[in-house]
Amino acid sequence: MARNEWSDNELFETVKTYMEMLRLEQSGRLYSKTDFRRILIAGPLSGRSNGSIEFRMQNISSYRSQKGLDWIAGYKPMDHIGENVISRLERLFQRYDSEEYIHESIPTRKSKNTPNEGPSKGLTPRSSGYEVEPTDPSETKGYTYIAQYGTTPVFKFGHSGDLVRRLDELNAHVPTAKEIPHHPQWSMRFHSQELSTDKAYGTEQEIKATVQPFLTTGERFTCPEEILNSIAKRFNFIEVS
Repeated sequence: MARNEWSDNELFETVKTYMEMLRLEQSGRLYSKTDFRRILIAGPLSGRSNGSIEFRMQNISSYRSQKGLDWIAGYKPMDHIGENVISRLERLFQRYDSEEYIHESIPTRKSKNTPNEGPSKGLTPRSSGYEVEPTDPSETKGYTYIAQYGTTPVFKFGHSGDLVRRLDELNAHVPTAKEIPHHPQWSMRFHSQELSTDKAYGTEQEIKATVQPFLTTGERFTCPEEILNSIAKRFNFIEVS
């Protein structure tokens, strides 16, 4: 693969980061695009440039705009994106929306006739620019975790600002004990101390590299108990009793 061609994994990391920023924007929380790009370049998109990442983010905005979905105001949709790009993003967003990447739902865009919103526009533009620097994402809390599926050797790693809510999200598509008695449920097995958002994300990427030989799909992996415990010890995780 030529270096200028992005892999699906690189694009998927960009999709996940895009959606994280979109949730912050829609909740009215300040964030910095620069900091999110820095996290990507320091981790899963090592070697990619700021401009290259910006371009991909604008492609995502274009895709979401065509689908009638909200997009980040600071990433204006590209005028034209190819059918191959649309097809790849379609597949990656299906992956994002699968049970392995359950997030809060993102509202669809209002009608273009909605007051205060022009046709083909994102959220109301800020007159002072789109990068908001006063609040650093590193000032918000986050946790890195390892969840376990019942008593099986199936585990999932990730990061979240709210572990209780994240657990509810993981179990949202799992049959309850009332529906299927004794059906496994996800539970938190280990988690970090409270971290900054970017540190939690960075730790998640370190775990991904550590469990690479045991990955089954996405963020799930299987391994013996002694391996799991050694991973938790390496990252100074707290075991959930």
